[in-house]
Amino acid sequence: SHLDSLLPDLNVLHKLGLNIINYTKQTQELWSKLTKINANYPKALHIFGWYLSDIKNDTELGNEYLEKHRGMNLNKSIDAHLNDFEIMFAEDTAIIVMSGNKETQGKISKTNSGITRLFGYNTFEVFGHDVNI
Repeated sequence: SHLDSLLPDLNVLHKLGLNIINYTKQTQELWSKLTKINANYPKALHIFGWYLSDIKNDTELGNEYLEKHRGMNLNKSIDAHLNDFEIMFAEDTAIIVMSGNKETQGKISKTNSGITRLFGYNTFEVFGHDVNI
């Protein structure tokens, strides 16, 4: 490895340094996008906290994310999960689920009534149709 050499190639080390900087920027950009979607996603909090602590050497901020992750109730009851599912399919949320099966790929397999307001079609009209309706 170039890092173990008595005379390291400075061009190689410079390239490695640039790669680290670019990957760090990409990680920060992806984290920013993810937090806009769901700032409390437990697995993401855990991974980003570890990344900050162990890779970026920012143990204080990393531990904040890790503590937030530890403080979450990760053992939800079945009723709590069902409640989350019901909230997701509430009338004020427009959701279309499409199939990923090989035979029916891209076909609408489940919707909620929110699509009526958004597209003007009711649930029964779109079921089984291609997403490009």
